[in-house]
Amino acid sequence: SYGLMNHLTKEIVEFGYFALQNNNDCTNIFQENNVFAGKHFNSVIAFNVPASLLVPAAIYQPENVQMQLDAVYGDVEELVLMTEHLPEWNMYNVYGVPAPLHAALCKKNESYKFRNINSVLLNNFTGEKDEAMLLDFRKNEFSVIVFKNNLLQLVQTFIYASPEDVLYSLLKICRQLNLSQQDIKISLAGLIEKDSAIYRELYKYFIHLEFEELPAAISIAEELKVHPSHYYSTISKLAICVS
Repeated sequence: SYGLMNHLTKEIVEFGYFALQNNNDCTNIFQENNVFAGKHFNSVIAFNVPASLLVPAAIYQPENVQMQLDAVYGDVEELVLMTEHLPEWNMYNVYGVPAPLHAALCKKNESYKFRNINSVLLNNFTGEKDEAMLLDFRKNEFSVIVFKNNLLQLVQTFIYASPEDVLYSLLKICRQLNLSQQDIKISLAGLIEKDSAIYRELYKYFIHLEFEELPAAISIAEELKVHPSHYYSTISKLAICVS
């Protein structure tokens, strides 16, 4: 997905979403869409990649990054390794970007700022963290960030084919982390509708459901308001990185 923002007014004026069959399709998207042509005042790209690991600062060592990712995700030699420091959480986010995707971006010759989407979501989460969960939905997958006792407990992405898949994953998380379905506050962002089957399933088992509001610093153009504002919640958090 992408957003185009007016730098002066901090208003997102265009939003789009592509479904890629493979990472090489990214090159075609840049070539075939005018929104990516020319230069922009500022650009930031956030990666949502499977090989992503949060490492406590106390044990982080740059020379061990590849070994740690290999241990969790298998051979990551075909990935470009990147690291972000999250001082508020006293952690480092280490992750691997597919080499073809990284190469396609570098060919653009723009001064991109690279981020990991989990870092963006963590740094801009404004809800309560006593017992809370953020769900960010995309096509056929969703990200989960879980807090308990004001501490980060889990950051993970799940694939789903049905509403029952989503519900099963969340109930399993609650059971493993000893979270109360009656007390936990769940924030919903991304491509989910209030009248959808997923929302109805969640509402059967969780009491405190709410859709994320947009960050106060960012606004949305009138023509984009035909869709719920939480559609743009994540891209708006990314926009803060360049505002």
